[in-house]
Parts: sequence; structure tokens; C-alpha cells
Amino acid sequence: MKFSSTNPAEIIAYLEKTWKKYDSKHVFEYKFYDDQIMFSYFDFIDISKILRFFSFLIIIIASLGLFAMTIFWTESRLKEVGITKVMGASATQIFLKLNKSLAFLIVLSFAVSIPIALLLNNLWLEEFAYKVDFGTNVFVLAFGIISILAIAVSIYPTLKVTTTNPVNVIRDE
Repeated sequence: MKFSSTNPAEIIAYLEKTWKKYDSKHVFEYKFYDDQIMFSYFDFIDISKILRFFSFLIIIIASLGLFAMTIFWTESRLKEVGITKVMGASATQIFLKLNKSLAFLIVLSFAVSIPIALLLNNLWLEEFAYKVDFGTNVFVLAFGIISILAIAVSIYPTLKVTTTNPVNVIRDE
């Protein structure tokens, strides 16, 4: 039954009285439609909370892995950086040279992840009555956030290598 009132308790009392007038054997039971809809989506709400937690955890672990990989790359190319600095390269040129492979990996991983994300999203949304289409703005935003995070994580090891004294690096080797 559909009704619009500021006092639903009054309408429920009226309906219960009318119900008992016509059928006193059965108990009057009622449910609100919005509660029924909310109850049917409780599982999805719980799943979304779990997914948010694990997504955050995965981002932290991936950032730590990226940080370790950047340290490894920069330390293994320390002699190359020292020679490049002696030959007259600026810190900006060295920074861009070191991060070129990182940028390539980010673009490659993003290109691989877009079709997978679209497929999983479409499979998940098949269960819903109303579907949302993702535009390119979602992927552009995700790419921007991932790029900023990757730069923020890799900036310290790269700047550390670019600011080292090339004489000490070459002498140690």
C-alpha cells in the first residue's frame, strides 16, 4: 500500500484496526518498502566495506613494492648516474632518465588493467536493475591518481641518487 504522511504510525494503527475488523484470525504484519530494499543490499554494503579495506591494503603494499623497486633500480644505476653527472647532465635530466622506465611500466599496467576492470565491473553490475556506465573520466582520474602516487613514492630514492657526489660513486666502483 502506498501512502504519504508525516505520521506513519497513525496510518499503521488505522490499517491494523481495519485488518482486525475483517480478519481477526491472522496477525497483521507490515513492512516498509524502503526497508525491504535496504535489507536486500546489506550484502553489497558489507562487501563494499571489505573491498575498500583490501584495496587500501593493496595500495599500501604496492607502494612499498614500488619504493623498494625504485631503490633497487637507482642503486644499480649509481655508476651510470655518476658518469652522466660528470659528463654534464643536470639533475632534472637524470631524474627524467631514471623515471622513464617507471612511467613506461605505469602506462603498460594501466593499459592492461582497463579491459580487466571493465569486464569485472560489467559482470558485477549484471545483478543490479539499474546499471551505471563508466566514462573515460573515471579512467583518466584513476590514471592521474596512480601517476601522482608513483611519483610521490619514487621521488625520494631518485632524488637521493641524483644529488650524490659523482666523484664518490666513481671512486668506490
